[in-house]
Amino acid sequence: MIGVVELDRDWAGPNGYPEYITLRIPLTVPRDNILKQLNDVLDSCHMGTLLYRHRHSSANYALHPRAKFIRRDFERMLRVWELAQQHREGQPEGAKMPWWEIGHLANLAPAMDPYHDTPARDAEEAQRHLTKLASDLHKKAVNVMHNAIRGEFPKSTIDPPEAGDAAE
Repeated sequence: MIGVVELDRDWAGPNGYPEYITLRIPLTVPRDNILKQLNDVLDSCHMGTLLYRHRHSSANYALHPRAKFIRRDFERMLRVWELAQQHREGQPEGAKMPWWEIGHLANLAPAMDPYHDTPARDAEEAQRHLTKLASDLHKKAVNVMHNAIRGEFPKSTIDPPEAGDAAE
């Protein structure tokens, strides 16, 4: 029989959950019995789906949790940022490449043709869509880089400065 040797002293009772437990597991009983007993202990002591693991992290730098970070999203952001650096930054206003063209070069929506009308979309609608995609991804890329430099990655939003913070 599995025995509880030590239980977190700050456990608040039936509605709270202990931070740790120490168990004594006899290895002289069948493995199936041990696993069943261990599952019974976990059912009563573990938070299960209520666990917010980032709250209990001991990491030096906080990662900003999101349901799922997809590498492809970061690759697209970087591609748009690089194209914007080449064709928009430092260019006179009239010589800047339009966002829709950057979106097209970055292949953000391969099915869209911003140069010709198609049965699904006219060229102007495709350009508007590509403009929004490219400019949004560029803004996210700038924000991710801003936060990464400050040790907050991955995070695509910039928090407003707190009162008392020096202007950056």
